[in-house]
Amino acid sequence: MRVTAFALLSLVLFVAGCALPATTTTGTSSLPVAAPPRFADAVGMPDVGGGEPNLAILPDGTLFVTSPAGAAQKPNVREGSAFLWRSSDGGKTWQTLRSPDVVPTPVEGQRVPGAFCSCDADVTTSSDGWVYYADWWIAGLVGPGNYIVEASHDKGATWTSASVTIPENLVASVDREWLVAGSDGFLGLFYSFFGPTAVGGLPVPAFGLDRPGQAIEAVFSHDHGATWSNPTAVVAANGDSLQIGHPFMAPNGTLMMAYGRVHSPPSGTFWYDPSEVDLAYSTDKGTTWKSMKLADVPLGFDNLWAVQGAVDASTGQSTVVWAGRLDDVADGKAGKESRMGLWVKQFGPQGDFDPVLVRGDGQNFLPWATARDGRAAVGWYGGDARGHMMEAPAGANWFAYAAVAEDGHFTNRTASVPVVEEPVKVGPICPKGSACNGNRELLDYVSLVLDGAGKVHYAYTRSEQGNPHVAVVGQE
Repeated sequence: MRVTAFALLSLVLFVAGCALPATTTTGTSSLPVAAPPRFADAVGMPDVGGGEPNLAILPDGTLFVTSPAGAAQKPNVREGSAFLWRSSDGGKTWQTLRSPDVVPTPVEGQRVPGAFCSCDADVTTSSDGWVYYADWWIAGLVGPGNYIVEASHDKGATWTSASVTIPENLVASVDREWLVAGSDGFLGLFYSFFGPTAVGGLPVPAFGLDRPGQAIEAVFSHDHGATWSNPTAVVAANGDSLQIGHPFMAPNGTLMMAYGRVHSPPSGTFWYDPSEVDLAYSTDKGTTWKSMKLADVPLGFDNLWAVQGAVDASTGQSTVVWAGRLDDVADGKAGKESRMGLWVKQFGPQGDFDPVLVRGDGQNFLPWATARDGRAAVGWYGGDARGHMMEAPAGANWFAYAAVAEDGHFTNRTASVPVVEEPVKVGPICPKGSACNGNRELLDYVSLVLDGAGKVHYAYTRSEQGNPHVAVVGQE
């Protein structure tokens, strides 16, 4: 019964111009190893700070990068406090559009009373030339906050803004907002939603994603973010823990979001519990949602934001990437020889393919995906050290990796390479969000886009004497 329903749904969406995975899969091909991609010298952003950058590109090639700023002097109810940079020359030079008034932190890890937090950020573009930028502010770092979304129709020269109040945030907590944009003013803002978590009578943000009962929700706008709908459940809470992924839109308007589902009982370890890669999709602009499983991750993700996806607007072919433990896990711990692999699954009008292990050496985590005009690329952080990343040797090197499928199709022979020769960090590293107690200066993920010439632009964070610095590197 499940097989029949799965196949019928795939057929319906294929006729509409976007196929979801079918039950019959095509095995990976054994092609020669493609030449690895080559990247130019990295360009650091004008401001030191931030991390977990989000990268977007307009149809004319204008690039934008945003990054959360952390503690700031003022609430960003009318203007975002997250870093925002723009490049009009293909990433060679960058202009600062938002430079937050950051609150100095006298003691590492200590929160400044009365400060506001620019805690997450995103930037995205639409096919009709709009750019949208989002920040998440938390009042005093202890109470409910709002999302702020700004829109620009002139490449970031001018902006309109709206504060997006999530009603449930008054009694619960939200985390990690991501945007998806279509034409004619359509915009979606997705976020993680948690149940009530009161501290001193006030709800607090729920970081770490290690509590059951989590859901994924979204609000939608049809006027470039000026007004917003009430929240819609993208993935309802059912006792599992969920890892939100960045949403994306197929050419026929189908909304999709790849995400991680962790079957974590109250006594579970979360990081190593049996998990799966799922896909949420909506064929009615976000009004109703369904989900299906793409792959199992039996030994757990062991990192946050472990699942991401993208769709090629020219072909409708989707690419989903994730990182998960491969071996040597017992009693809720990673053994000394344990590896974390980087997997890719692709599906759509060009075929449905088995998951491919792109890199299985050492550790690979915090991935991203992009696709355009018949090409696809994924990026992530990784290194050769085995075992647990937080217990890596002092000399362990971590790099920003990329793998590019020039023909749009990943195989087990697609080459993966560091995008720069220098490590982004040395020593132990923690990819578990605010569940980390140190070694998290890179924050969470890399980001990448393809331009009209088929070249990858790749944003990442590097540690400079323990301080984060966002940089962008372009494919040669």
